[in-house]
Amino acid sequence: MDHLISRDGYIIKFNPESEKVEPEYKTSKSAIGFVIGDNFVAVANYDDKSVDILSRDLTDTENCNRVKKCWDKAL
Repeated sequence: MDHLISRDGYIIKFNPESEKVEPEYKTSKSAIGFVIGDNFVAVANYDDKSVDILSRDLTDTENCNRVKKCWDKAL
C-alpha cells in the first residue's frame, strides 16, 4: 500500500498492484506537507494552520488528532 496526499487536502491510500483506491480522508482545503511513520500519517494544512495526525491505515478518521499551530507565540 502507498499513500498519496494532494494539494487540495486529500490523503488517499491506494494499492498499486490492484490499482484500487482504499480509504481516503480530506484533511483541509490546502495541504502543504506530510510525514508517514510506522503507525501514523501527519499532514500539515496551510489553510487553517493545523496538523492532522491519522492512523496509517486511515481507518480511524473519527478520532483524528488535530493540532493547531501557535504562530503568535513563535514570533
